[in-house]
Amino acid sequence: MAKTHEISGRCHCGTIRWQMNSPVAPEGMPIWVCGCSFCAKHGVRYSSWSEAELLLWAVDSDRVVRYA
Repeated sequence: MAKTHEISGRCHCGTIRWQMNSPVAPEGMPIWVCGCSFCAKHGVRYSSWSEAELLLWAVDSDRVVRYA
């Protein structure tokens, strides 16, 4: 079985958490930068890997609302 690398994070308030389990180490994944004003202001970076498993969960579902 191949080694799995765990990468995790959260939204800025901590309510939404995520974990990605990937066969590729983080340093081997491409990183992209979004150019929109929100992402530029907050330094957002993102990546994806088709063979990875992504888990999402809410720490407190009462705090999850539609972001407008």
